[in-house]
Amino acid sequence: MMKQTLKEEIIKLRLDQYNYGRNSEEGKIEDLDPFYIEKCKKRFEELEVPEEMKSLLKKIINEIENKIEPNNCKDICNQIKNIIDLDIFLEYFGCYLLFDYMEEDVNIDETKIKWGNYIKELIQIKNN
Repeated sequence: MMKQTLKEEIIKLRLDQYNYGRNSEEGKIEDLDPFYIEKCKKRFEELEVPEEMKSLLKKIINEIENKIEPNNCKDICNQIKNIIDLDIFLEYFGCYLLFDYMEEDVNIDETKIKWGNYIKELIQIKNN
């Protein structure tokens, strides 16, 4: 079997996370592996994304925890704009967001959504 590309690996993790969250949301808790979230977190940590992406995600997480939106972080936003594989970074960031969805009765923080939307907008600008 051929080795998956980084993007394929991230998308597979993201889909696995989404499906788990969906089953949780539909009340199929008994069918779920109680250790699955931890397994996904381990897969997330083991992704071989470039160090600049890991470092940038940590910075964004710090800003999210402090409720700071993208429009107030010019330095980080400029770093995001300089990422060559922005679509891979969006998928990587999406995995981070989906850990909230995997937990029961958790709403995704509005600040996280704004950061995700900002990255999506950059991709649209880049692709036009």
